[in-house]
Amino acid sequence: MARLETPTDALRDRALVLSGELDLDSGSWYVRVLEEGRSAGADADLGALVRVYWELQRVTGRPDLRSRSAISRSCGASPLRPSTRKMTTSDSAMAALVCFAIS
Repeated sequence: MARLETPTDALRDRALVLSGELDLDSGSWYVRVLEEGRSAGADADLGALVRVYWELQRVTGRPDLRSRSAISRSCGASPLRPSTRKMTTSDSAMAALVCFAIS
């Protein structure tokens, strides 16, 4: 199966729209880095992208943010990380899963 390539600028723009809709803290480092990069015309910061999508998944409890029709359960599976209090996956493993999900 071929991977779909989504430009990081498109991912950044989508992340900023979702973060505004879901009232993420606009002062958080990852939102600021994405906003400043967009204003400067720079490439999207991959670390900030991973962090903002992780936070969006955590806040919504949705394992998939690619469409508005995505729900908190997908094919009967629970979200990977519905709460930071129940964290069982390492940060690096979670980052790898999020990168795969947004690519």
